[in-house]
Amino acid sequence: MGTYVRLLIHGVQGSEVADLCLAELARLQEVFDRFDESSEVSQLNAQAGAGWVSVSEDLFAVVQTSLEVAQASGGAFDPTVAPVVDLWGMREKDGRIPDHSPPDAASIGALLQRVDYRQVEINPRLSQIRLPEGMQLDLGGVAKGYALDCLLRLLEDHGVQSALIDLGGNIRAVGKKPDQTSWRIAIRHPRELDNLFAVLPAADQAVATSGDYQRFFFWQGKRHGHILDPRRGYPVGALSSVTVIAPTGVLSDALSTAAFVLGPEDGKALLESMPGVEGVFIDQQ
Repeated sequence: MGTYVRLLIHGVQGSEVADLCLAELARLQEVFDRFDESSEVSQLNAQAGAGWVSVSEDLFAVVQTSLEVAQASGGAFDPTVAPVVDLWGMREKDGRIPDHSPPDAASIGALLQRVDYRQVEINPRLSQIRLPEGMQLDLGGVAKGYALDCLLRLLEDHGVQSALIDLGGNIRAVGKKPDQTSWRIAIRHPRELDNLFAVLPAADQAVATSGDYQRFFFWQGKRHGHILDPRRGYPVGALSSVTVIAPTGVLSDALSTAAFVLGPEDGKALLESMPGVEGVFIDQQ
């Protein structure tokens, strides 16, 4: 999934379960990697405008949750933002986004006509999705969170009661540590990357952080972060990072992005409207 994987599993079958987790991640990548033409989401995107498409349980679940968070956030999170993300050149090469000139306003405006989660249709009874012509899904803001939930079910099926899963900063605490204390999850300082901003206790919770400090590019002395406001087509800059603690990985992942786009006040209101969800906001100061 384009990131590192760290598995800490307590149990006599830990190494075997870890192998199963890696196999599950490989399977999910074949569903959600839109840069792989053979992936399921790429095949769905290729059929935009062609009518209803039957999809797997995994893809349908992620799209359905994405649309729910999109609606709750007023479009601050939008799984149809792919065309604008590509226009901005936000894809990493050799571990970083190359510095380049930002797109012009006219180009952004033209592509925004293809960004609107409200035009995505779903049929829960038949697990079908219909995309308008020209629309493309980008599930990068939620797929790793969903993967955490899949790995949690796998661990539970094998009797694991204490584990920590880390998918590029998307973290799931399974139970508590063997000594029955909570796991401790660090929040990185967004401007002093070798230092910590805070440490959170977590047990049977998911933690995700969205920030501007790992994926960005510079142009004429200005930093452009990779998180775009789907409603306007431009990077957002009011916050440095948002960390969300939630009952599920898919929610923590999607909500951290939505809250980052919304900013401190509206983002706080969004998180407070969600049961069992908490957040830490770090602004530019």
